[in-house]
Amino acid sequence: MTARRALCIGINDYPGGGSLNGAVADARAWAALLTERFGFAAGDVALLLDRQATAAAIRAAMATLVQGAAAGDRFALVLAGHGSMATVAAGPADAAAAVEPVFCPVDLMDHRVALREVLALGAGLPRGAHIGVVVDASFDVTITRAAVTEDEIGVSPGSDVRRRSLFPAAFRAPMRGPVVPTEALVPPAGMALLMAARPHQCAHEGFFRRGYRGACSWHATEWLRVQRQPPSWRALAAALQAQLPSPTYPQQPVLLGRAADLAAPVFFAGPG
Repeated sequence: MTARRALCIGINDYPGGGSLNGAVADARAWAALLTERFGFAAGDVALLLDRQATAAAIRAAMATLVQGAAAGDRFALVLAGHGSMATVAAGPADAAAAVEPVFCPVDLMDHRVALREVLALGAGLPRGAHIGVVVDASFDVTITRAAVTEDEIGVSPGSDVRRRSLFPAAFRAPMRGPVVPTEALVPPAGMALLMAARPHQCAHEGFFRRGYRGACSWHATEWLRVQRQPPSWRALAAALQAQLPSPTYPQQPVLLGRAADLAAPVFFAGPG
């Protein structure tokens, strides 16, 4: 029997004034959608929210998500929160370090989860297994602006619209090594990766109808909920790109992966 498991991570309660309003709601909304519309059993959908979502807990949960994966298995991963760029050491020597896109866990001052760690989940899957990943955060937009406004924390003054991106200066640690931009990280076969914004754009959140949500997650879950047939990842991306960017949310979601993976139905079945 094939496995179908999901992990949905949402963090609002960041330390140091960088809090968000809608990331936890995004994680809950994706989890509900997976169980109500995509056939995932409730017991197979894990949530990591706010203080639960330390770097160690995220890594352990990602490992558990794909543990024992076999051909035909289907996995879903949602990351909603802040992204940034930070030094990621490949080894003990500074020469091995690089500045890479990272997802910010709740203990972000001491730890970050590199985007390449997420991509590695797909690289480790056997042929015929598939993982769909939604990242409602943004990354290397912070590099070019950090020197201008180092004290910004993702809040647009006078507005309830917030950016899901932290400037590297928030970590109060020097950046070492070459910069690895988001576009240089390519998903492996078996993975469809939906990013909330293109490289050098910010992902945003705001108030949508009943509460705060990420702009990408809101439009994606609302559109998927009313589809009668399972759409492809490409169809989802096209629907999102028809809604975003907008005057309030100047971001364009982008879909990454190999052609066969992007043609697969969302969270249903990947290529064999």
